[in-house]
Amino acid sequence: MLVFKHYDDPAGTSLQYKVMEGGALIADSSNPKDPVLDGLIRAEAVRVILGQPTLVLDNLGFTSWREEALIIGVRNQQLVGRIVVCGKHGEFNTFDRDLLARFADYIRLRIGDFNREWKHLSYTFPAATIKRLLRTQNYRTALLTPRECEAAVLFADVSHFTELCEGLKDPTAIGHFIQDWSRQVVDLIWETDGVFDKMVGDCVIGLWGPPFFDLEPAEVCARALGAAKRIVEVTEGMQKRAGFANFNRPLTVSSGLNYCALLVGQIGPNDDYTAFSSGMNHTARLQGLAKPGEILALEAFIKELPDPDGFGELQESSAKNVSAPLRYRALWRR
Repeated sequence: MLVFKHYDDPAGTSLQYKVMEGGALIADSSNPKDPVLDGLIRAEAVRVILGQPTLVLDNLGFTSWREEALIIGVRNQQLVGRIVVCGKHGEFNTFDRDLLARFADYIRLRIGDFNREWKHLSYTFPAATIKRLLRTQNYRTALLTPRECEAAVLFADVSHFTELCEGLKDPTAIGHFIQDWSRQVVDLIWETDGVFDKMVGDCVIGLWGPPFFDLEPAEVCARALGAAKRIVEVTEGMQKRAGFANFNRPLTVSSGLNYCALLVGQIGPNDDYTAFSSGMNHTARLQGLAKPGEILALEAFIKELPDPDGFGELQESSAKNVSAPLRYRALWRR
């Protein structure tokens, strides 16, 4: 039995396990066939990894066994998994123990790779997307190589941020606000199966469609719009917290939405998953036109929505370094 997860994952969303018997795979986290056994392993996974007594081993018929803790890292060692082996003939001889130790060394290397991959991907993608990526053969080439595509784009920027900083005064308080706000915004993007592109200052950029491109345009635009609405709600709800007494303006965001062609993939020296296009630039300019609490959407986005009735009249505005006027509509606030 092999159980492991990412070291910085107390919720266990990255949990992986495999159970082999007689050379046959009888349980696999990537394709669970027995919901009872799957639930038991997931419930007891932390105990298995820590080497504590667990019902899992009894359920699998383990009577006597040897185990190897899977620890990665040199300077900061992290316990990330465990191998438990039950021998056919009871006690393990010297050869058996040596073979298990060598196998564990190999698995540690692979799990170290898994942890590095998971950590890098977790800056951009939600856990469910990471799992699906890691189950895809040659996923970097197949899914993360830069490609031209169409996607929904959201720019969400904290309104009157300079004045907010003046009110908070303390740099640490400002940093805590941005940390808390951006974490909630990214979670909302991920809850709608979006991708966190990047954060520029106090502006968060999200994408819908990548990296699998298996949803219809209407669906990705509906998800982006849903996330934009929730971001406004969550941001405005933060004003009730202590520390905003000196901020006389409503705490909110201004947002821009678009559905456009872009180049998206792992780009740059750090292989960050990001997107570039004139459509991205248009979305940024549109967000700059939005009033506090307002969600603006370009015509290309609205045309893909299954129900665009919540938007107002068509407007046009010139934007810096954009050749043609932007054509957009504002979402009505209820």
